[in-house]
Amino acid sequence: MPLSIKKILILLSLFFSFESYSQTLKDEYNECAIEKHNMQDYQGAIEYFGRIIELYPNDSMAYFDRGMAYDLLKDYNNAIKDFTQHIRIDSSSVDGYFLRGIAKYHIKKYREAIGDFNKTVQLEASNADVYYYRAMAKFEQQDLAGADIDYKKAIELNPRIAKYYFSRA
Repeated sequence: MPLSIKKILILLSLFFSFESYSQTLKDEYNECAIEKHNMQDYQGAIEYFGRIIELYPNDSMAYFDRGMAYDLLKDYNNAIKDFTQHIRIDSSSVDGYFLRGIAKYHIKKYREAIGDFNKTVQLEASNADVYYYRAMAKFEQQDLAGADIDYKKAIELNPRIAKYYFSRA
């Protein structure tokens, strides 16, 4: 039995009402998450970003923001998982690769961190900080020549940052 125009319109109305409600809920969760983050309640922010992910499992920014909250709690393994999911959804995310690299650096996965920093450089070669962090990871890998090249590049890109000179020395 074919659907009448009236029934189709009712179904469409219900669908768009649900989508509107879902978006409103997402916006409210996001506001709460940001508020929690600003209050340095990172665990609370993680919970709200998790609710957004439940509603929208392909929301790359929710994974990114939750990853940042995990990172601030020094829960680097969960930060890496969320940054990885963010990158799966948005493979051109400079910040996703960069922050995942830093998290990997913190748990001494230097080779993997260097891989993420290489990808960051590939996407945005003018970021002095990525050269600095890649130099530190190379130093930990005993690649002193590679570290020196990256420290020099960081200094070239931003000569006003004292830690670049200090670390190179």
